[in-house]
Amino acid sequence: MERQRAWNIKRPRSFGLRLAKDLAALAHLPRRHLLCTGTQVLIQISELLSDLKDEQRQRLAKAVEEAVGEWDLGEEQPRRSATSTIVGMEKLRLPVSAACTDKLHTLVLSLSPHNQVVVGARGLAFCLMSLIGMRLKITAAQAGGWEGMLLRAWEAAVQRGNAKLEHFGLMIKVLLAVPEFTPSQQLKELLAEVAVERSASLSQREAGRVKQAAEAWGVALPPEVVQRLGQRAPGASRSSRAAGGRGSGMAEGRAPRGGNGRGGARIAPLPIGQQP
Repeated sequence: MERQRAWNIKRPRSFGLRLAKDLAALAHLPRRHLLCTGTQVLIQISELLSDLKDEQRQRLAKAVEEAVGEWDLGEEQPRRSATSTIVGMEKLRLPVSAACTDKLHTLVLSLSPHNQVVVGARGLAFCLMSLIGMRLKITAAQAGGWEGMLLRAWEAAVQRGNAKLEHFGLMIKVLLAVPEFTPSQQLKELLAEVAVERSASLSQREAGRVKQAAEAWGVALPPEVVQRLGQRAPGASRSSRAAGGRGSGMAEGRAPRGGNGRGGARIAPLPIGQQP
């Protein structure tokens, strides 16, 4: 904690160099713990470090690669730390090697069900978004793994009563961005449930994503639902959106359960942790 308080976050360039030195100074600790202490901070202060010079980025990238290189794939803590590390790397545009990125991706895909829930649908979606931003090629099998993690985290949030349609929209957005992704029947049914039962509660952005996903994934929706989504999607007139939202009767605080109640696949209850 003393080290972090000594950082001068008001001077981004010098702070970046200091952070690189601090990360290197942690070498006396097991390197597998480095990203649990230093580089997770990068996410929170990435805006302050947005003007780092190439030399500074290279030093930070080297510190990250050295730590990741010594991580044990069989341990759970590195897997959980990998999600925030990936987001920080992408935000700071660190020039890490493909091997480092691949290892971090492997770690995230091997997260335990409990930690998938702890990271949450929003955190997982941002992590996948960062990997896409780093031009990582995601295979069809890996995309299926991401879908499973996102659905599990979403269902856990629904069970806790704190699921947000904004987070569902992020899930849809990032999965649409994976070329090799083919949605499961479970996700299609959940998408249809959101579209039919929650269209009046969706923001413009979320309505646009749901409509786009339904079209891309071949999810048949009633004509009146398609019309409502079109009225609420970006570019629709304010008056038409208002007309599409009347008479819905849906409570703003409720979220879809993740199953359709008609025999569709459901996610088994999991140990639930605290959201970060």
